[in-house]
Amino acid sequence: VCNSFDALTFKALDWLPLTKVRGELALVHDEAPKIEVSRPLCGNSYLIPLGEGNFLVGASYDYVFLDENPSLEVQAKLLSRAQAEFGVFSDSAKIISSIVAFRASTYDRIPYLGPVPDIDFCLEQYKSYRRGFRADQFLDCKYLEGLYVNVGHGSRGLVSASLSAELISSFILGEVLPMEKDLIDSLIPNRWFIRQLARGHVVDR
Repeated sequence: VCNSFDALTFKALDWLPLTKVRGELALVHDEAPKIEVSRPLCGNSYLIPLGEGNFLVGASYDYVFLDENPSLEVQAKLLSRAQAEFGVFSDSAKIISSIVAFRASTYDRIPYLGPVPDIDFCLEQYKSYRRGFRADQFLDCKYLEGLYVNVGHGSRGLVSASLSAELISSFILGEVLPMEKDLIDSLIPNRWFIRQLARGHVVDR
């Protein structure tokens, strides 16, 4: 399952906590930029030259403002932030269009990656656990056969996608996993309810 928020439409994954994060990109046109840019610039914002005086500037990151429509205010902030950081644009630079999309993020900004636990079995297995159990003391969970998930990469998917695909394929094919167990434990989806239970919180389906 690798379909962002639509993963929650599967009954086996409807318990998974995913957070919607709004992102907006602005397409800026500048006939006479102050600085010639031949490659992407990246810092607190980023600027990508597209040729013919066009630049892609991004990106906003907002948990609260979730409007699906483009925002002139957000676009102005993107342009102002990029100009303050890179100093590329002339006074004639103008925003000619924008794109709004939504990222699927997690509570700890680490993707959910690996076999999907049988949530009902696991919660029954762990119902007697109380505060004081470390996460690594929990018995192994039961997983749904043949079902794996790869969601919640937020704004870092371009970086994490290749290793994530390698890990998923290793799970499926029964190969040696390409990373150490501690790291895998921090990625698998059941980490969320194990941490909640270890902290003494009640977890329901």
